[in-house]
Amino acid sequence: MCRNHYGPQIEFFSFPLPKDLIDLFVSADWANPEVTYRKSFAKDIIIQCLHPDNLKRGQKQLEKEINNGDWREKYGFHS
Repeated sequence: MCRNHYGPQIEFFSFPLPKDLIDLFVSADWANPEVTYRKSFAKDIIIQCLHPDNLKRGQKQLEKEINNGDWREKYGFHS
């Protein structure tokens, strides 16, 4: 719980995100990780704060892991 001196308490909690979520914020891609390396998606999310070289390297690594099956082996899913 978090208490704010301007108002009521705020409770933070976790909840599952559906795999067909259409609001593409960074956590919404859990079942569709390939979305993260699409340029149109990546430019609109917080990872844009990364140095461009680091972002590109991470996107390439993710693409490689998806294509060679490592992602599925590590995390057990990929749509």
